[in-house]
Amino acid sequence: MKRNIGEFDDPSDCKSCLLGRYGPNTGVGMISGCIKCIKGKYLDVTGQTSTNACKNCPAGRFGADSGAMNNAGTWVLVKPEDADADAELTERLWTFTAELDARTFTAKESCQPCFRGTYSSTLGLSSATDCIGCGAGKYQDQFEQLNDGSCKSCP
Repeated sequence: MKRNIGEFDDPSDCKSCLLGRYGPNTGVGMISGCIKCIKGKYLDVTGQTSTNACKNCPAGRFGADSGAMNNAGTWVLVKPEDADADAELTERLWTFTAELDARTFTAKESCQPCFRGTYSSTLGLSSATDCIGCGAGKYQDQFEQLNDGSCKSCP
C-alpha cells in the first residue's frame, strides 16, 4: 500500500534502523534512509536516532568501514597461505560472525585490533595505518596494544 511520507497504518509497520546505522529523520521509507556510522565508530544498538549514538572504536582498535556493528571479534589460528598440508596453525585471523534476522556479518563490520608491530592509545581510528608502528630495532608480537611500552628490543 502506497503511503504519504510519514504516514503508516500501524506503528508496528515501522522497523528500527539496524546495527551500525541511525535514523535522524521521520517518514523514511527504505533502509537506505538509515545512515551508517562513519569509519572509526560502531553502533551496537538498533533504533538509534542520532550520530551521537555511534561509539568510537576503543584504543588499540580501528574501524576501517562505515557502519561497523560492534566491537566484538575473535582470533582464529589458521595455516599460512603458502604452508603445506601438515603445517602448524600459526597465523591469526580476526573473525566476527553474528546472526541477526538470518543475516551473517563479517569481520569488517566490527572494530578490528591494531596489528602486530603496531599500537595506539587513540579512540576512533579509521584505518590500520593510523596504528603507530614500533620504532627501528623493536618488535611487538601481540595485537591490540595501547602504547610503545609493548614494543620490545630485537634480540
